[in-house]
Amino acid sequence: MKKEIVIGICCLAMAWVCAPAQRIVRGPYLQNANHHAITLKWRTDSLTDSRVRYGPSPGNLGQQVVDTTPTYNHTVRIEGLGPDSRYYYAAGTSTMDLEGDDTNHSFRSNPIPGTARPIKIWALGDFGRGNALEYRVRDSYQRHADANGDADVWLWLGDNAYDTGADSQYTQKVFNVFDSIFDHQIFWPTPGNHDYYSVNQSFLPPYHTGPYYNIVEVPTQGEAGGVPSGGEMYYSFDYGNVHLVSLNSELGSWIFSTNTPLTQWLAADLQATQQPWKIVYFHQPPHSKGSHDTDNFWEVNSVAMRTNIMPIVEQYGVDLVLSGHSHVYERSKLMYGFYDWSWLYAPIFEVDGGSGNELLGASYHKSITGNGNLGTIYAVAGNGASSFASPLLNNPIMTAGWGCDTCVGSMIIDVHGDTLRGKFLSSEDEVRDQFTIIKDLTIGGEPPLVLVSDLQVSPNPFSGELEVEYTLQRDVPVRLQILDMAGKELHAIDLGRHGAGIHRHRLDHLAGQLAPGTYLVRISSGATTVAQKIVKI
Repeated sequence: MKKEIVIGICCLAMAWVCAPAQRIVRGPYLQNANHHAITLKWRTDSLTDSRVRYGPSPGNLGQQVVDTTPTYNHTVRIEGLGPDSRYYYAAGTSTMDLEGDDTNHSFRSNPIPGTARPIKIWALGDFGRGNALEYRVRDSYQRHADANGDADVWLWLGDNAYDTGADSQYTQKVFNVFDSIFDHQIFWPTPGNHDYYSVNQSFLPPYHTGPYYNIVEVPTQGEAGGVPSGGEMYYSFDYGNVHLVSLNSELGSWIFSTNTPLTQWLAADLQATQQPWKIVYFHQPPHSKGSHDTDNFWEVNSVAMRTNIMPIVEQYGVDLVLSGHSHVYERSKLMYGFYDWSWLYAPIFEVDGGSGNELLGASYHKSITGNGNLGTIYAVAGNGASSFASPLLNNPIMTAGWGCDTCVGSMIIDVHGDTLRGKFLSSEDEVRDQFTIIKDLTIGGEPPLVLVSDLQVSPNPFSGELEVEYTLQRDVPVRLQILDMAGKELHAIDLGRHGAGIHRHRLDHLAGQLAPGTYLVRISSGATTVAQKIVKI
């Protein structure tokens, strides 16, 4: 007994000797990147403070960010990064690294929006099952990345963690499976119906909560490009000269009407972007004849996305729509204006009814302006680890389809200047489909100059005067606009030419001209536009 008492006293006096070693049990993983900042998140098995050390190479991590608040779930924001630059990092506590300072723990900051350079996108849907098929798809992507380079953008198409999107399922079926990829790949998610089984919808959007929303951190204030969404349920971001929009097909009444906060934001966002390429992604597909048949009236979310959301998407020249949910691969012709049941389809809705296969001389062609920019490809990639043995695959808008009980894989999309190439890569490294869109752009030797940036509007919300602050890169003419959330211009001022540097403009009489509500402030110069959402109270 005396010996046990002595041992107990020693353990109390030297708790660090008896306590289990601190370790990271989820992550680290990367979120919400732009051309000058990124967020790192991880989970530890005990309460610790947070530190990230980072620098240009392993062993040379000379900068750090520390948060002294003890927590299990760590979030550290790194600011002041150089654009399109590789950094290496270590995550841990204020006194020790728990992971990193090696070649795998790294990230590349985003290029400046508008930069035309090669961009690779990896799209993966319905994958979080923890089964053998998921590992096969992961490994096929890794072999592709080893040979062709990592993706710049990793898109999740929903149903990310089966069966109910619980926190433990994300750990076991997502983070544990893709652990070696999370170290250096930034993911940009959208939720699916299985993720939403664990989401608390007691409050109206954008205040849904649950494991999915606890895990992700996405841009809500336009910090990565695009119009601020104000919440994590849907958002947009720029990567180089591609504008990407994550929608949410699980929002009930917000997709069952053409006039909701979601549709208003979507129209404003797509109108505001100046990027030549636009990709929209969400979970439940507008068109499918796979494990889910969108001709069935009970597929209400798919029908709502098709009838209420797709007309907005197509109106603004979106090039590619990606979805999951149906556990097959399907890919459409270049379409415009078809938002109905498949039996009402007619070839009149085809912008180009060919295969889009560049190898067959059948690439799709679009213009950057006017009616030539219309035409959208719909792709369903809901077989990241989920499969369906006997799909119909007979939707008349589709030109490619693949599905069976072992038919799984993911999409690889390459964008460079005037060309977008998409392909579906099976878990056996077979290219089951490929398509190409070519636009009337010119690949320049130098990235285009971003003329105006860093828009700030204060106060926000406002009731009286507003001050607008922005940065110019050179002497250019500037135009200021106030738009409603449907994109209608309410007020415009040509501010004249201003030199490089920070500029401010005060709006003294705006409050009296606007009713309480939400509006958009837009500053433009040449082909460069930045926007900020404001609220009048």
